[in-house]
Amino acid sequence: MFAVAAGNIASQVYNFYTSESPPHFMCKGHVQKVRSINWFEDDMGFVSAGQGGDVFFWDLMNATDGSTKLHDKDFTQKNVQMTSVVAIPGKQHEVFCVGNDKKIWNNNMPKAPFEAQAQISQLACTHNGKALFAGVGDSSRPGAIVIYKIAEGAQGQLKLDKVNEVQAHSRPIERMRLSYDNHHLFTVGQDGCLIIHDVKDRDPKGKARERDCLAFSDEILTEKQEIETQNQEKEQLENDLTGTSSENFEKVMKIKKLEEKINKLNDELSSSQLQHRNRYDSLNENKRDMENAQEEKLRGLKESH
Repeated sequence: MFAVAAGNIASQVYNFYTSESPPHFMCKGHVQKVRSINWFEDDMGFVSAGQGGDVFFWDLMNATDGSTKLHDKDFTQKNVQMTSVVAIPGKQHEVFCVGNDKKIWNNNMPKAPFEAQAQISQLACTHNGKALFAGVGDSSRPGAIVIYKIAEGAQGQLKLDKVNEVQAHSRPIERMRLSYDNHHLFTVGQDGCLIIHDVKDRDPKGKARERDCLAFSDEILTEKQEIETQNQEKEQLENDLTGTSSENFEKVMKIKKLEEKINKLNDELSSSQLQHRNRYDSLNENKRDMENAQEEKLRGLKESH
């Protein structure tokens, strides 16, 4: 599925392959233009942010009463024009969002936002939840990328520690996306440039732990023996289909030849019937001519006597 901002106050979700959009996939609720959409980790829903300062959560798979909106998760900051929102990996229904107030908001900490010292327009979070990239969207400053380390406090609350700031664009950043493998960061600015940044993980141990967690399994849902049995049955069915097709082809050709022979005999019969009809008509005409000649001859004999 993919989601788009529809009009000014709604988000429309479509099926990627069929382009279908059921009525409950029209997600309405914002009072001003939708500026950012970010999908959950399981792709079962998404979070959206609007210029009205609202951040809404939408559950597409578990809709109740025809509504996909999770009303108990709403997050609103009055007089803040939200421009970007990003879901935090491993934290269900927890997000970072930014607007025009030079702060980074966490919906679980509404009274303690992070001071960014500059207006942030875009956010991107690594898929392991360890780092946050913030794109500067302040018209009075170049479009830099600020890198924060995400840490978890003693009470489970998240905190941000600034690690570095990279000068990228000459004007504010408009959009920012991170590749799924965390290797490349794509940024687009008002200066008309698309910049691809190479992301380096300074924590090799963390990288190794991530690889260990994401190790592929040889058998996930189906055992190898079942797959081999299925392949053998498939091959047998294909062979049977090939043999049946060959026999059917021979039968079809035989029937076609018989039909051609029947058509030929029908044509010969029609031609013979036409010839016999013409001959019959010719004999009838000769018969009438002979009868007329005999009648003339009899009248002549009667008149002579």
